[in-house]
Amino acid sequence: MNHGLKEYYVYIKGVYKRLSRFYDVTRPVLGLLRRKVAALTDMGDGGNILDVCSGTGGQAIAYVKDGREVVGIDLSPEMVDVARGKAVNGFSLAVADAANLPFKDCCFKLTVISFALHDMPHLIRAMVLREIVRVTVPGGLVVVVDYSLPRNRVLRLLAYSFIKLYETRYFSGFVRSGLEKMVLGERVRVIASYPALLNLARIVVGKKS
Repeated sequence: MNHGLKEYYVYIKGVYKRLSRFYDVTRPVLGLLRRKVAALTDMGDGGNILDVCSGTGGQAIAYVKDGREVVGIDLSPEMVDVARGKAVNGFSLAVADAANLPFKDCCFKLTVISFALHDMPHLIRAMVLREIVRVTVPGGLVVVVDYSLPRNRVLRLLAYSFIKLYETRYFSGFVRSGLEKMVLGERVRVIASYPALLNLARIVVGKKS
């Protein structure tokens, strides 16, 4: 592992070890969004779901409440412990690296990553997105939820300045990249994109060819 990647893993594990006890204070704000994501990506006939960078399980639990089976993975043992403490049926968890998922090719009908890509440097983001596509079945959905700043220049600057106060060092590079462009690839076609959280976030839905 090169020095830059090692630094990232040490840094991000430390961040979420500290945040794990307090992360669920965001639940009132993100709870409605989690439910919206689950409703907008309803697969109709069910199917297994992988929640990548599951954190304390908010997005996974929103899917489970709609009657679906979800597997969640996260790099932080402390965040996984918090999620496991919620004891929700239909939701299994493991500590794993999103850049090297411990699953075979094409084994999930829907793969979702929610508010995690902005915490990664470009190289890691690319690796994670490749892994997400790899484990999703052909015709399955790839769902990405994350920050997407308003188009209005003044509102964009205000939002950027505020969010940067509490986010990780990788946020600035992330918002300059464009969320929909990240999802697009040779094997994924964006089929829907929805604004969320007063245009401070976006739900991007892609379909794997």
